[in-house]
Amino acid sequence: MSTMPRRSAATGTIELLRAGKRRGRSRSALSRAVHSGELHRLRQGVFVRAEQWAQARLSQRHRAFTAAVGLTSASAVFCGRTALSLYGLPLLSWPQQVHCRTRHHSRVGVSDAGFFTVRTSFPLKHASLSRQEAQLRLRRADLALPYMNVPVPGVSLEDGSRIEVRVEPLPSVLVDTLPRLSRQEAIVVLDAALTGKYDYGVRVTDRDLHTAESFLSPGHTAAWRQLRDFADARSESPGESRSRVLFDELGFEAPQLQVELHLAGVGRVRVDFWWEGLVCEFDGMIKYTRQFTDRDAEDVVKQEKLREDALRMHGYRVVRITWSDLDDPQTLGRKLLLAGAPHRATRWHGGASWSAAS
Repeated sequence: MSTMPRRSAATGTIELLRAGKRRGRSRSALSRAVHSGELHRLRQGVFVRAEQWAQARLSQRHRAFTAAVGLTSASAVFCGRTALSLYGLPLLSWPQQVHCRTRHHSRVGVSDAGFFTVRTSFPLKHASLSRQEAQLRLRRADLALPYMNVPVPGVSLEDGSRIEVRVEPLPSVLVDTLPRLSRQEAIVVLDAALTGKYDYGVRVTDRDLHTAESFLSPGHTAAWRQLRDFADARSESPGESRSRVLFDELGFEAPQLQVELHLAGVGRVRVDFWWEGLVCEFDGMIKYTRQFTDRDAEDVVKQEKLREDALRMHGYRVVRITWSDLDDPQTLGRKLLLAGAPHRATRWHGGASWSAAS
């Protein structure tokens, strides 16, 4: 029979258990539960139920482990892709490490913590300071590690209380991290941060980014400028952001975003992407769940079909793309060419047309 009290976790939430007399459980009792396979030990004194851990997605496991690091290393300030995860920004892939900052030389490096490795580094250095000046300021303790207290999404203690950890300010995280990511993932993150459509929900402004750019590494300046110029707050979802990058990489002219069209008998409709006479809609299917609409999925699909029919009746060509199209750029390119999306090659070659099979 289990020695651990059971509680029903909220949907999608991982509960962490901690040892201590105030919590009514000893370390030895928890250790026995680990040996019996009932619990997993994430960090010294922090545990998770094996059943929850087995059912959790990689993103949930990463956040739970990050929370455990925060609970056992109160001075840690999380950065990099770990910080992006904690702010709830959309990531196309999940990190295998937990990234944090420290002011202590002895803690810098990579440690194997079982489920994930922990990579610890020095704070960001102001671009105008030499390495020696930055280290001197750290030694004098007049350059504190800046941070925000951020609740870990989808992770709580067993009593339901949320877990807050220290995280670098988001503008600094963006400037330092995005030039190191793939272009698709970087734009997905930056678009979401600019529009405020992510879990933390605070829009990052041009002024915020300008201030953070004083910490930009010289080696990443060109990459950051390209990302900043391409980012667009009008992208309303990760799928739309990733689509824009692929359109550009495949050589298509940049479409207009969120264009409103007036359809007789229907009214105004807003489309994701617009080339002259051609409507392109990203269909992520997430809109068909009750999490994002109060209507039944069947009703939403019906309305989408009527809307598409109305666009075609008014003489517009319509092409729909999905996540599977984004995972197969060749197929995406053929689909857009067949639909008549303008390609830069026609401009380079004096208007000569391309075959969709090319």
